[in-house]
Amino acid sequence: MSGLDPSYLRPMNYRILLLAVSLAASATAQIAPSGIVNVASFAPQGLPNAKIARGSMFTVFGQNLAEPGLAQVSAFPLPESLGGASIEVEVSGVSRSCYPIFTTPGQVAALLPSDVPSGTGGLRIRFGGQTYSEPIDVVDRSFGIFTQNQQGNGLAVFQNFVSSANQPMNGPLSPIATGGVGTLWGVGLGPVDGDEASGPLPGDLGRDLEVWVGGVRVTNILYAGRSGCCSGIDQIVFEVPPGAEGCYLPVVVVLDGIPSNQGLISVAGGSACGDMDAFSEAEISSIGADADFRFGRIDFSRIDWLLSGTPVLEEQASGVFRAFNGREFLQNPSFFVSGNDNCLVRMVSENPNTQGVIARFTSLDAGASIDYQPPSGPHTMLDLGDVYVDDIADLVPFGAPQLEPGRFTFQEPAGRMSVRSAPRRRGRSTPLVESQRSWSRSPGTGTHGALDGWRSDRTSGDLRVSLTHNRAGSEVGANFVCDAPVSAGELTIPAHVLAALPASGTRTVPGVGTFPSGTLQVGTDSRPVRFTADGLDIGFVTHTFSEGVLGLDYQ
Repeated sequence: MSGLDPSYLRPMNYRILLLAVSLAASATAQIAPSGIVNVASFAPQGLPNAKIARGSMFTVFGQNLAEPGLAQVSAFPLPESLGGASIEVEVSGVSRSCYPIFTTPGQVAALLPSDVPSGTGGLRIRFGGQTYSEPIDVVDRSFGIFTQNQQGNGLAVFQNFVSSANQPMNGPLSPIATGGVGTLWGVGLGPVDGDEASGPLPGDLGRDLEVWVGGVRVTNILYAGRSGCCSGIDQIVFEVPPGAEGCYLPVVVVLDGIPSNQGLISVAGGSACGDMDAFSEAEISSIGADADFRFGRIDFSRIDWLLSGTPVLEEQASGVFRAFNGREFLQNPSFFVSGNDNCLVRMVSENPNTQGVIARFTSLDAGASIDYQPPSGPHTMLDLGDVYVDDIADLVPFGAPQLEPGRFTFQEPAGRMSVRSAPRRRGRSTPLVESQRSWSRSPGTGTHGALDGWRSDRTSGDLRVSLTHNRAGSEVGANFVCDAPVSAGELTIPAHVLAALPASGTRTVPGVGTFPSGTLQVGTDSRPVRFTADGLDIGFVTHTFSEGVLGLDYQ
């Protein structure tokens, strides 16, 4: 297929793509620190992909920035003020009015005109006789992917193209097959010529970009440019490449070496997606039709850190038991392993509007505590409200490991574990699961930049590499997790994954000291092991054993 079929430019509107998130108003009116972000990705300032592109939409978080309630545009031309608020950007001595798309007291979204030059400048919001200012970095291009939860993570706003009249939203219940054509929505492909306030200006902005799906580069991009619905909103129409298949495959767009945020798409040949490591196709369909899907997960994690040559131990057992609307649960990839040679990137922000659990849930009661027993002896996870936790070792120098390889059993004290929202019944004591896993490692040596001596005698599961960095002086950062089958014997981290991380800052741990904030982990991550319990539809147990370096200085 070549050229652009006009039917790809199926009309959408701002209301479908954008969601106003209103903060509680207070007596103090202000723009939140680092509160200017890409309207699709919400990438926090300090990350490589956080700058605002010419001709794109951005959003400003703060307090008392506009009149109470939601005001939004409904027709062209776009106004220069909305909800009593107006926005101006000045870069390199050039001042331009921006066009607000919606306003609430806590959030204002607007179109940055294409004729604003690139560079560092200032943004001003005028409201109620006051002016509020914040620095802004403007670049020619920087892409952000819209996501279905409108938080910059999770399932992408990606439509499977069946026909001009049938373009369903992609997801585990409506996957796309390899070779199929779909439309990815976002902002930031670059400036356009013309009067953007008067209406959309659809047109191709060039193909000098990269699109990756599940670690496979897209080779057939049919269109990359402005949408036919909305000023400042872009579409990338492409053919899903062979070799990309899975329920939650990361999709990323790279412009000028800078990656977008990651969205996720579902690629499978059937009417629903299935993953041998998590849920079958039939289970996915069943979960999607269940208004009260009850899921439990227990995780064991052991990390043998090295900090300036000193071994430091971190071990934890945790459990969550939650009821979801099944369709919303399937939009929450935090419960799934990536696998399939994928790398998942997560942004860490100080903005509460861009963080949190994707799917709404109700916590389930599994008792006051959960007993479990690794080979080292009995342990207990305590109920902390929404999660059961046993912090066995929290960065303990020369700590003695408790989560040794071998058989693990767990159960509720005084009886069989039951998970329910009603009062619990007590019954006879029965182990819920027994899982046998083995691993081994040579002692190895480590520096601040490398790990040696890792090996595993496992033939299943995933080799996992994780790298995390925070921006200097803040909690803003990014991390990635890359998985590959242990049987593959190697793992390659793509350049665009590394490019998503900022330079390291520093962190301070009481009793340990201050050191660079970067961390590196290499280890094995298990396939989920099923368990059953009263009141649960499905339960998983997973474990991760890894070695790591604390204090990695990444630039």
